[in-house]
Amino acid sequence: MERSETNSNQYFISMTDMLLGLLIIFLIIVAYLVISFSQSLDRARAADEAERRALKAEQTALIAVQNSQRANAAAARANIRADEAEKRANELQNILLSIDQTRIRILKQIKARLAGANFNVEVDEKTGVVRLPEAELFETAQFVLTEQGRQNILLLREALEDILPCYSSSPNVLTKIKRASTCKDFNKNYVDAFFVEGHADSNPVKANNLFKDNQELSTKRAMNAYNLLFQSELLATLTNSNDEYIMSVSGYGSNRPLCMEKTQSCFAKNRRIDLRLVMEIPRALPEKQGN
Repeated sequence: MERSETNSNQYFISMTDMLLGLLIIFLIIVAYLVISFSQSLDRARAADEAERRALKAEQTALIAVQNSQRANAAAARANIRADEAEKRANELQNILLSIDQTRIRILKQIKARLAGANFNVEVDEKTGVVRLPEAELFETAQFVLTEQGRQNILLLREALEDILPCYSSSPNVLTKIKRASTCKDFNKNYVDAFFVEGHADSNPVKANNLFKDNQELSTKRAMNAYNLLFQSELLATLTNSNDEYIMSVSGYGSNRPLCMEKTQSCFAKNRRIDLRLVMEIPRALPEKQGN
């Protein structure tokens, strides 16, 4: 009887051990599965994060490429605009250079024509001026042209009648006839204005019933020279592209001296009639191409 109970106890212990072993194995399997699931979840999260980073990097790279393309396009447009601006600047410079060369040619033609008639004048190419000395035109402190002065102004008038129509856009018939008959180098650089300017020295003059000061003296001298020039029907009708008369007159007194020394030679230099030549600037300068 005791032996049977002993065997029964041993069987129960064996079954308990086996169940405990199975439980341990189950727990191990469960733990393994939990760890595997956790690792898989971590790997999935890592893969998802890596994918997000890759997508973000791709988007950043795409934005960088687009920005680079836009920058390159902007740089290309800027280069084109710079090239166009440089081209227009060069064209404008060439136009202004051509205009200045034309003005100098006119001044030299006037000087050469007068020198051929023994009327020697000075030319200032920088300011576009032909200078007529006072001694060639007037007596001291007088505004009426001397006989020699009158002849000199008539010589100047003849020269201007031959030269100015070649550089005038004036549509009048006389100008067209003159251009057709005498102008060999007529071009598109036109004269805008031709000023007869009177100048005096700074020595004060005694007021009288003819003029009160150097300002009035210089103005009356300029007017007398201008009136004799303006008796030419051809010169009187010359106009510029704005349909304005080319010839004009002004007096500056001693306000625009050529020299400042208080010497007789300097005073004589400041007493003069200036013929100032102003050229037209073309209305249609080089325009920007495109937008």
